[in-house]
Amino acid sequence: MGEPARNRREQGFSALDALVDGRRQVLEVVGEAGIGKTRLLAELTDLADSRGVRVRFPRSSRQFNDRITDRRPTVLLVDDAHEVRVLDEVLRTPPVDPVLLVVAHRADHAWLPAALARTPWPVTRVALGPPDPAAVLPDLPPAERARLVAVTGGNPRYLRALAGVDPAVVDTLSDPRRIGEAPLPDGVLAVAGQGLRGLDGVPREVAYAVAAADDPADLGLVAHIAGLPEPDVLRALDDLTVCGLVSARGSRVAFRHPLVRAAAYQAAGFAWRARAHRRAWEYLRTRDAPLPLRALHAARIAGYGDTEPARTLAAGAAAVVDTAPATAAAWLDRAVEVLPRAESLPLLGRALSLSGELARARDVLHEALVHSGPDRVVAVRACARTARLLGRYAEAKAVLDRESTAGLAAERATVALLLGDTTECARLARAAVAEGDEVAGRILGALGAVRSGEPPDLSAEVRLVDGLSGGVPGQGTTGPPAAASSTAGPDGGWAERSDTAGSANPGAVPPVAADVAGTVRLVDGLPDAAVGDHLSALAWLELELDRPLEAARHLRRGLAFARATGRRSTLPTLLSADAAVAVRLGQLDRARECAAEAREVALALGSAELAAMASAVELEAVLWQAGPEEALAAVPEPASPWLVERVGLTVADCHLAAGEYERCADHVRAAVGEDFAGASGRERPRWRAALAVALAGLDRCDEAMALADAAVAAAPRSAYAHLARAQVLGRLGRADEARAEAVAALRAGPLDQARARELLAEHLATEGELTAARAELGRAKEGYAATAATWLTTRLRTTETRVGARAPRPRRPHGTVEALSGRELEIAELVATGLTNREVATRLVLSRKTVEGHLARVFTKLGVKSRLGVAQRLAARST
Repeated sequence: MGEPARNRREQGFSALDALVDGRRQVLEVVGEAGIGKTRLLAELTDLADSRGVRVRFPRSSRQFNDRITDRRPTVLLVDDAHEVRVLDEVLRTPPVDPVLLVVAHRADHAWLPAALARTPWPVTRVALGPPDPAAVLPDLPPAERARLVAVTGGNPRYLRALAGVDPAVVDTLSDPRRIGEAPLPDGVLAVAGQGLRGLDGVPREVAYAVAAADDPADLGLVAHIAGLPEPDVLRALDDLTVCGLVSARGSRVAFRHPLVRAAAYQAAGFAWRARAHRRAWEYLRTRDAPLPLRALHAARIAGYGDTEPARTLAAGAAAVVDTAPATAAAWLDRAVEVLPRAESLPLLGRALSLSGELARARDVLHEALVHSGPDRVVAVRACARTARLLGRYAEAKAVLDRESTAGLAAERATVALLLGDTTECARLARAAVAEGDEVAGRILGALGAVRSGEPPDLSAEVRLVDGLSGGVPGQGTTGPPAAASSTAGPDGGWAERSDTAGSANPGAVPPVAADVAGTVRLVDGLPDAAVGDHLSALAWLELELDRPLEAARHLRRGLAFARATGRRSTLPTLLSADAAVAVRLGQLDRARECAAEAREVALALGSAELAAMASAVELEAVLWQAGPEEALAAVPEPASPWLVERVGLTVADCHLAAGEYERCADHVRAAVGEDFAGASGRERPRWRAALAVALAGLDRCDEAMALADAAVAAAPRSAYAHLARAQVLGRLGRADEARAEAVAALRAGPLDQARARELLAEHLATEGELTAARAELGRAKEGYAATAATWLTTRLRTTETRVGARAPRPRRPHGTVEALSGRELEIAELVATGLTNREVATRLVLSRKTVEGHLARVFTKLGVKSRLGVAQRLAARST
């Protein structure tokens, strides 16, 4: 039972306690239909029964009076209290006798909240919200569960109804404009349509009209669709509001839940819906209504030769493609049946790509590239994007290389970055800024510079952006210092890494950091649709600069936008970046959850590359939780050199963690070469550090020391480099220096900090500082527990044994009870009472042979030869 459920139960207990003590009160239970009000009332009934308190379910004035006049403590349970008008009278005149009146009703009810506000009864309010979706649907994968939550609002009744339903049906519920594209299964229809069954006549017609019109629907459009006088429509809407089916939203009206709207729409029947949409189309086209609203109805009436509705669909799709790409794709699919096909293909391909239909998008866009037209840049850009999301980097590059048109620099830079060409990425990023694609150009330029390890001076780019943007306030201004000396950085993260954004002047702001500060301000000031495609890249950049909390903030924004708009093709990259942030923050469980969802979505999109990205990011978490053997069995095979290098570094960590130093050295040489020429500038220090530890393990300490020194010199704030140097120095017996290196690594994130403490403990123990060593081991253990690093926690026991072995052991004199260990003393005391070895073994849940071995040592230590001698020694101690 979750925390909210426990709280509700505790409130029920408190209310029953008050009742038993002779006090009367009202327990108000508020929540949407299906949220769990009836279940809570059932729990309260069970609680009352267990306390011997009478429970009644009155619905009329006479029943209320009968239950509150015999002076016995009574619980009166009223479900669907909005239907029991007599409650108004009961709440005005409370009884003298002990009564607990429990009333359950929907939120925003017309008269009941006012009656409860003015009653003299003491009122306790319990507002029910959605339960934890994982508790309602524990067996569903995270991505599927998130999709259901998005369309149900977490309502448990509807979550259970939609579990197992075709994802295509669920997707149509995510956008009100896609209503009716896929019929609801009978089981879902039965649950969602419960409140519709009692409707007839005008209220039913109006309910159908509200469902068909829009969400929310204009009153005039509803009346026109229903073909009824407006007063009749308004009275029917009042009735539907009382029933809890619809609610007013200003001058508009909407169903309280999209699933109920879909059920009403389906119940109306095909012929009724066709007439309704024709009426709506005629009504809206004469009133210059918004394009998306006209397109909603045009999609349901457009036939062969209906040029005007088809052009409305195409224009409506262009208006919503960034915020509802699946809807845009559905409208364009209809439009291409009427309009010349070549006109709509570029936008259709882009909509399909954004919504996650990557394979079909690729086919449509390749067809679009056969034609030339005003939207060719859109087609080329979307085609290259789709190809790279599918891991077809050579194809993406080839598509871009065939074009000489402006407007493609940002996509070219992205492909160059994923192929590991950071120099070309930086050049193309400058071109993107010059083309007016400021956000993408600035992020890609900084990211390419950081990954190169040798960032160019980007101040010229900053000035260029300022000139293009008319001097957007804050752009190119000073950012946080690179060499923050404290553990916490400007965003609550850890110190900036000056190895990739350094400056000769320790107090100066490095060019990349300055550029990022201006870029962040630019991104934060723009709408989601303008920056949604770039937030994962920005998060990676911030993570490279050790700003994990800023990265997490932008990922939350990106994920919320992607989920709300159905841009499913951006989810895997956002979730993978979120997993990387979670690893950096020491949240290994969350990292694996994010990676699992990213992989699930990627496979549903048909992209093995995006799935490999998720697995590559997850690999470090797998290592520290499950150990090197399981991590090596889960190594993915991405196509991008950036991901290949990321995986390769984690594989090196796996070999080191397993103590396989020769395999690690061979792996490093095979991956990046003897001279590290195959390593990116950003990661070269880490490759050197990994090889240094491996060579130290092989007793090639001189070579290892040179590599470790080079790693620290290139990355003075890298915890990885300092940890490697500390291990090499420890092998050389230079304990003081090794200790200082381990201390330097304490500025890292939670997981690396715990690893540094474990290493520090070993060096302290070597110097004989056993008390300090044990304290550091305790802190390391706390760090591993906090990060859920299960395998590291298990390995720590070996370190504890090594440290403990260095402690001088006090000698216990033989012939005395004090010479016995704890287990030996326990067995000796049982033997002294007269128990046999078998009885002692049964009592202590040990084998008989184990007891016999312990008893033999007891005889030796006490200098006796019999069980009687043991009893005499113990008796002498007590006297």
